[in-house]
Amino acid sequence: MGTKLRNLEYLEIDTVVFQDANSFTNEVLKDLDWTDGDENDGRPMTVKIHGEATYTPPVIQIVKNLIRDNGMIGSIFQRFGVFENGKMNLCFCFQVWSKQIEIA
Repeated sequence: MGTKLRNLEYLEIDTVVFQDANSFTNEVLKDLDWTDGDENDGRPMTVKIHGEATYTPPVIQIVKNLIRDNGMIGSIFQRFGVFENGKMNLCFCFQVWSKQIEIA
């Protein structure tokens, strides 16, 4: 419920992993109260960058959702890559969104 980054919709953090990716991911997510989700939970498949450009986040099968008291959801997902020297690149993506209520 902080006062900073209230308009944040999407954030990517790229890092190089020097240990195995699962250990690294477990350490990053260690104290978060997340629930498992999937790509079709209603998460928007596009976000606005600086209120202008449209960006399509990667399609990921499994996400970790952080749900706030006000219903906002922060989805954490990751993608991997391998550099030529064998080091692993790990990108954590964080998307903030709210479920849309469907009216029948």
